Amino acid sequence: MNRIGLAVIPLLFILALTGCSGLQQVSGYELVPVIDRGSDISSCLEELHESRDLTPGQLKTLLASREHDFQYNPSFNNRMNLALLLAAGDKEIQNQVRALELLEGIDPMPASTSEQELVIILKQFLEAQIEISSKNDVLSRQLSEQDKQIGELKQQLKELTTIEQNIQHRDKAIEGGDGQ
Repeated sequence: MNRIGLAVIPLLFILALTGCSGLQQVSGYELVPVIDRGSDISSCLEELHESRDLTPGQLKTLLASREHDFQYNPSFNNRMNLALLLAAGDKEIQNQVRALELLEGIDPMPASTSEQELVIILKQFLEAQIEISSKNDVLSRQLSEQDKQIGELKQQLKELTTIEQNIQHRDKAIEGGDGQ
C-alpha cells in the first residue's frame, strides 16, 4: 500500500498543477501567468497597429483574410478585427459604412463592459465620419455646380464685353463718318 500511495501522490501533484492551465513553467521552480492575447480588445488593437506598416498588397490580403475569418466564424473578435481594419485601416481598404454595419450587428450581451464601450465609441465616431463625408459630398457637388455657373457667367461677360466694344467701335465709326 505504501508503494501505491507513493505513486499516487506525485500523480495528484501533477494533476493539481495541470489544473492551473493559466500558468506556464519557465524554469525548474518558477510559474508565471500565460497571457492569452487572442480573445480581447487589446489583441484587436495590436493587430490594427501592426497593419500600419503593411504594403497596399499586404493590406488587401489581410482584409481578405479578416473577411474570410468573419464569414467562417462571426465571433466578437473576428467582427471587431474586421470592423477596426475597415474603420481605421489604411485609405486603400477603408470602408466606414461597412465597419458601422459590422458594429451594429454586435450582440452586447456576451461582450464585456469595456468591449461594449469601445463599440459605442466606434459607432459614434463612424456615424459622425459618415455624416461629415455625406455633407462633404453635397458641398463638393454644390461647389462643382457653382464653378460651372461661374464659367458660364464669365463666358457671358466676355460675350457682352465683345458686343459693347463692337457697339463703341461702330458708334465711333458713325461719328467719324458724320462729322466729315
